Amino acid sequence: MLFARSDNYHWSHTVRHFLLDSVCCVLGFWAAVAVRFQEWLPEKTWSYMPAVVMAALMLPMTCYIFGLYSPADYARRSRERLALVFVSLAIMTLVVLAVGSINFDARVGRGVQAIGMGVTAFLVLAHQLSLCQRFAAKPERLACVISSFHDEAAVAAFAKLDRMHRNLVGVFTTEGAPSPSQLPWLGNVDDIESKAEELSITRVLCTEQHLFHPTTARSLRVLRYNGVRVTTLAQAFEDSYQTVALELVTDLWLLTASSHPEIVYIRKLKRAFDIVIVLALLVVLGPVCLLGMLLVLITSGRPIFYRQVRSGRLGKPFQILKLRSMRTDAELAGAQWWGGKNDSRVTPLGGFLRKFRVDEIPQLFNILKGEMSFVGPRPERPEFIETLVKEIPLFSERLMLPPGLTGWAQVNYPYGASVDDARRKLEYDLYYLKHMGLLLDVFILLDTVKTVLKGGASIRFKAGRDLSEALSKVEYRDQQLSAPSLPQ
Repeated sequence: MLFARSDNYHWSHTVRHFLLDSVCCVLGFWAAVAVRFQEWLPEKTWSYMPAVVMAALMLPMTCYIFGLYSPADYARRSRERLALVFVSLAIMTLVVLAVGSINFDARVGRGVQAIGMGVTAFLVLAHQLSLCQRFAAKPERLACVISSFHDEAAVAAFAKLDRMHRNLVGVFTTEGAPSPSQLPWLGNVDDIESKAEELSITRVLCTEQHLFHPTTARSLRVLRYNGVRVTTLAQAFEDSYQTVALELVTDLWLLTASSHPEIVYIRKLKRAFDIVIVLALLVVLGPVCLLGMLLVLITSGRPIFYRQVRSGRLGKPFQILKLRSMRTDAELAGAQWWGGKNDSRVTPLGGFLRKFRVDEIPQLFNILKGEMSFVGPRPERPEFIETLVKEIPLFSERLMLPPGLTGWAQVNYPYGASVDDARRKLEYDLYYLKHMGLLLDVFILLDTVKTVLKGGASIRFKAGRDLSEALSKVEYRDQQLSAPSLPQ
């Protein structure tokens, strides 16, 4: 319900360390209170609770925004990581002071605060050090099962991207399959059990068709019960880069993806999450929106708002509401892609509004009306959807969900201005479609804060995009459909 049911190391890793830093904060302040008052649980503890709870939430949220839980960022220089940890601790301290200023009864004394900060800093630094040491550990040892040159091309593209975290030992082939030309050959799939133990292989990759072949599937099950992870190449791609290679998506993948999110979440929790977040943001961002409206009126006159037809869930049209960031004659020649930072149609103020997403604040009212969700695929124009569905066969899948003010694609990939950009962003949308859940929505909200502070999104995992491009060059998906089936 919180997350889609899946074997997803990335998010279980993130949640585990997010909670661990929260616990570090609580333990730090509990130790401070115990030392200060010479009691295990003094009565003063309960008056400090509001400040401690807020600190225990703010610390890991800040660490997440800074990327301190992401394996992709563990290669940062130690000085940079140390600086980010201390910035997170400083923000946590400001939160404690702010709570005390608002509620004087909850004010944490200077002695408790000093001791609490010291203990919390020690615990958090120890935690971050353990993460870095884990990053420096030996890479995962992989082997793959292949049946064709197409499988080999996909595996070779995947293996060369991240050699720091994984080491491809070699490949096994099924009966009748051609010998690999690019990768080390370890033998027939019948030898996989003995070879896996001999070569200390920790994970075996395969394709979906291998899971349905009686002999191959049995060998893979034996490995699984021997403690070796067995995943499809598509699953490995998702786990490493939190995106999906379109060339690896099959009808079975789509069917499996639709069964992952909890029904209760889709029907009730997601809507409740939308309403709670939107009402909170209207209070916080209302003044910002009013200032933006005033600036639009002063710099470029009326109309202040921009209304445009977009496609909602299952393609149902609705009118989106935004602050106007372009000239009033921007589309006299018809619908056009946004031309990026140098788009001549954007007003001087509009560039700033777009960069920091201020122009999108009025969409909160679309969410309240139920036309949009807070998190989901970007609402696209019907004219563009007609073109993109023809160019990208799976593009219509994103219409299964209500469009979102923010989303996994929006925080991981910059504004798109081409069919190729739409294809890359669809890979993130499909990932969200499969893994959507309450906690993922919360993390996307935190990533949105990071995106706004940075002034725009950047490609989160360039390696993931490179793999997808490599697979598209070998036309993996089309050739797989026409490849001969495995021998029975």
